[in-house]
Amino acid sequence: MTSYAAARPLGEPGAEFRRRSIDPASGWGRLCVAIVLLACASSAVLDFRLVLSGLMVVAFGAAVIGLWNPFIGLLGIGVLCTLDSLATSLLLRGGIWRWNTLNYWLLIVVVLFLPLLIRRRDARVMLLFLLLTLLAFELAWSVDRPTGLQHVFGALSLFGLLVYFARAARTPAVWYWLGMVNGVTAIGVAMAFIGQESRLPEVNPNVWSHAPVMGVISVCLAFAAVPMPRSRRALLAALAAANGSMVFLTGSRGNLAITLLALLALTLMVPSLSQRVVILIATVLLSLAVISQFPDLEARTIGRLRILADSHETARRRTSGRFDLALGGWYIFQEHPMGVGTGSFTHYWVRLGRREGMSTFGTGQPFAAHSAWVRALAENGLPGVLLLGVFVGSFAVAGLRRTGRLRVLGLLVTAALASGFSSSEFQAKSLWYLAAGATVLFQLNPRGRRRKPPAVAAGPASPVVWWSGEDAG
Repeated sequence: MTSYAAARPLGEPGAEFRRRSIDPASGWGRLCVAIVLLACASSAVLDFRLVLSGLMVVAFGAAVIGLWNPFIGLLGIGVLCTLDSLATSLLLRGGIWRWNTLNYWLLIVVVLFLPLLIRRRDARVMLLFLLLTLLAFELAWSVDRPTGLQHVFGALSLFGLLVYFARAARTPAVWYWLGMVNGVTAIGVAMAFIGQESRLPEVNPNVWSHAPVMGVISVCLAFAAVPMPRSRRALLAALAAANGSMVFLTGSRGNLAITLLALLALTLMVPSLSQRVVILIATVLLSLAVISQFPDLEARTIGRLRILADSHETARRRTSGRFDLALGGWYIFQEHPMGVGTGSFTHYWVRLGRREGMSTFGTGQPFAAHSAWVRALAENGLPGVLLLGVFVGSFAVAGLRRTGRLRVLGLLVTAALASGFSSSEFQAKSLWYLAAGATVLFQLNPRGRRRKPPAVAAGPASPVVWWSGEDAG
């Protein structure tokens, strides 16, 4: 039977933290980092798609092993989420069945560990369950059920991620190694992809930029979860800065907003003002150094940001057509206040035509909503957008009821989800990963007080630790 350590918060990151980190968890973490670095280095001579396939196979293997070893499983699923955007664009082309490979696995995990999820009794879990129930119900009158089903699969992935986090989260080392492994994976595959981009099929930068976003988000979760030595904190901050630079170079303005929010939160989670200043300055300098190595990509991103800030440009050009899609979604909602059915946005958009305030962008052409807010409003009506809004806002409420790093984390999750759902739909694993990690941290730290948690399976030979949400100083 697993025993709990003394119920007290992790204090200063001294000998106790180092002693708890010297266990099989650290060994597995180092092995994962080594595998990723070796694979990414091999892209100098191998096709990137071959390297990506190899990493996907290894990560899937680790995710399956996670059914018995939670720590390895959490590392594996983290790498899978990091690679998901590139894998679906380069390897898993072919419609709803292949695009949802990772979602299918997470669904299997949900079924296998359904009792664990039922015991969570978390407000955020219940809100998402209600939203998914509404989405599934409104598939009944959808004119495009395959698209609607894919929408449901995207949101359902949070429950599978919750299983992986809940079974391994009480091991302090897991949070540091999640930041390390995901951060190294993200920057490694981003650099390898950029090096071969001209020889690969075209990939939308708004899609593959979710890989470095995952790197930054994983570091934020590590900072929020446990105090750690300054050397480890500096290493993780450097990974976050490097990945943030990659997001900037993609030119994805939506994901750049999420990244800036995460970097701000990361800085605020540092315990002292002097350390915050040092990390902030170092992060800016490192980011500038990385960005300067890619002048063409830098110029492209700056050009896109200038267009966004230019008040003389049309709303369509400033938002790459998303303003028209949002306005179209509003008109669809006005005509169908209870929604047109999950997955039906494109069908009604094609038939909408040009309305007041809209340009000729995409008139009569099939377009996705490119926003979870717009899709929920048009497809699921007032109940759908209200449930989504309450779910997103619930993280800020949970954070404000806690202290220190967890308060910052709660505000970050709400801001990141609100921003991310404005430019993408439910397929982005980086957002669900952040939400799942934050949900488990809030469950482990109820209102910042220490409490002995219910028994949850932990990895073999991994110490189980309970800590409060208070800052260690």
